[in-house]
Amino acid sequence: MIKQMLNSNWKMKAQKDSEYIDAKVPGSVYGDLLAAGRMGDPFWKDNEIEALKLMDEDYEYVCCFGCDDEMLRSDRILLRFDGLDTLADVDLNGIHILHAENMH
Repeated sequence: MIKQMLNSNWKMKAQKDSEYIDAKVPGSVYGDLLAAGRMGDPFWKDNEIEALKLMDEDYEYVCCFGCDDEMLRSDRILLRFDGLDTLADVDLNGIHILHAENMH
């Protein structure tokens, strides 16, 4: 079995925004926004109220990756996600491949 991890080279943005920021996968929207200085510490004073408003937005995560010829010659390729958020749509090379409505 060939195994390729896809936990690097990720970017994210709010769907309404045009600029992507670096992201960590596995990770979270809050973690990525904090690391990029795009939100205040939610544990400081009343910043939690502003942090909660951020969840009114939809967020997009993207990753560019390649795979070797041996993998492409395989009869089957399994793309496994460990922890998509409750609602998620997944596209691969512009093709919609998954709609999730429950993290479990």
